[in-house]
Amino acid sequence: MHLGLVDDPPAIDIEQLWEIAARGQRDELQRVHRGAARHRVSEPIALAARALDALLRGDVAGCALLMKRAIRVAQPPEREYLIDLLFPMLINRGDFAEARAWLTRWEVKVERLIPLFAGSRAMLAAASGDAAESRRHSIEAVRMLDAVDDALVCGRALSRVAIAAYYRSDYHEACERSLQSANWHERAGSPRAISVNYMLIGVVAHSVYQDEELALHCATEMRKNASLAGDISLENLGAILLLILASELADTAEVENLWKARYRARLPEQYAKESFHVAAVAVLRYGWVGKFEAVHAAIGALRKTEQNLSEKSLCDALEAVALVASWELGKVRRLTRLVISQTAVPRRHEPLHEARRRMIARTLASLVCLCIGDIVRGRRALKTRVGVRAGFGNLDALVDDNGVREAEAPPLLRGYIRFLNSAVAASIPLRPAVNLTPAESEVLGALSDGTTLAHLARSLGKSPKTVRCQVASIYAKLDVSNRTQALRRVAELGLHPSPRTAPSPRTA
Repeated sequence: MHLGLVDDPPAIDIEQLWEIAARGQRDELQRVHRGAARHRVSEPIALAARALDALLRGDVAGCALLMKRAIRVAQPPEREYLIDLLFPMLINRGDFAEARAWLTRWEVKVERLIPLFAGSRAMLAAASGDAAESRRHSIEAVRMLDAVDDALVCGRALSRVAIAAYYRSDYHEACERSLQSANWHERAGSPRAISVNYMLIGVVAHSVYQDEELALHCATEMRKNASLAGDISLENLGAILLLILASELADTAEVENLWKARYRARLPEQYAKESFHVAAVAVLRYGWVGKFEAVHAAIGALRKTEQNLSEKSLCDALEAVALVASWELGKVRRLTRLVISQTAVPRRHEPLHEARRRMIARTLASLVCLCIGDIVRGRRALKTRVGVRAGFGNLDALVDDNGVREAEAPPLLRGYIRFLNSAVAASIPLRPAVNLTPAESEVLGALSDGTTLAHLARSLGKSPKTVRCQVASIYAKLDVSNRTQALRRVAELGLHPSPRTAPSPRTA
């Protein structure tokens, strides 16, 4: 039920309040608050109106507190409607135990809300790790909707079923249900809910499917619908997601446009965690243009925002890249080994965005190893699949004397690769010269795989005598007498033998 634009907003009942809150339109919510202040309404509705006003100002904690007070003094059916409004706030803040307590305290008798509470139970079961129970409640919620033609109810219930699937890592179902929810919310005139649905699809497209086109489309739709709803915070969050995507795609023009817009917008407290992503973009921006003093300062700012192990690992990986520019190989090796160790095992119930950040940190550290000549460690780390789904694939074949071939790399990794290539280019004047020929460099790269000289000769199409002569020349130039000493010397000098070598006997 849509309230008209009037100077003196009328009083509303609980069902009208719920519908307006469910649509999430800023102008409607503001009229709700004014109407509750000017007319005699029940105490629960007055408190709920104040809560929604707090939500508009970005005060999620204050909104939840006021909504709880409203529920405590409410009677059916007001109580059930208010619990349904409180539930998403608690879930967004990660207060699953409290959400479960409010959900199970009273029996739901409002028929309109029953599918929504089934969807809520599916979310809670998924969040607690009970996938079977979550699927049961999800099926129940969807079955109930077969007889419902209420766009708000269908949209909200399917959104919760989608989030439950996301928590269970059923990403295909999560995207399908989110799209269905967005279609129902379009019928209901709920652009804010549409924005939230596109955010979930975008996260899956970005982190799981590595689909940059779909991720960009979803982030754009998210921002557009948030603007239609008048939700400035959600609109700014959409802009930050576009900024992150542009930085990963190495789209410098778009990064600069969005970066300028970033400084015109302030996000409220609940989006403070996004500051880490913005600080990471700052590191890449400076790195792309070779401003490595500014890079180190930006990494210092990034470390002030880190909160968990995946963020620390990415900080360490980015610092390792920055140190490549000054060819401080001792520090580079220490950091890359630390990152590879930290990212070897996923944390239990690791959120999807943390899993992807961990995958990027490990991939970047591995590529740094290949670029400084620590080939065995780099290849081993890349072969160990610890990323989301298939990760970034086989990247060691893209490494050459100039770094990593950016154009052939996965699109959503190119911003990091451009940063690494800039550091490699800056390090060239600082590297010691040994003057290996391209053929000797190729043989040296193969030696690090542990292959025999006879096998190496066959793989390269050379005679064993030629390969032995080239190995002897390598040993002489490095001033060593055997393979182990040669590889140790390569690591000490930070040489970069070509990784485009013959396969080892194990893979022949």
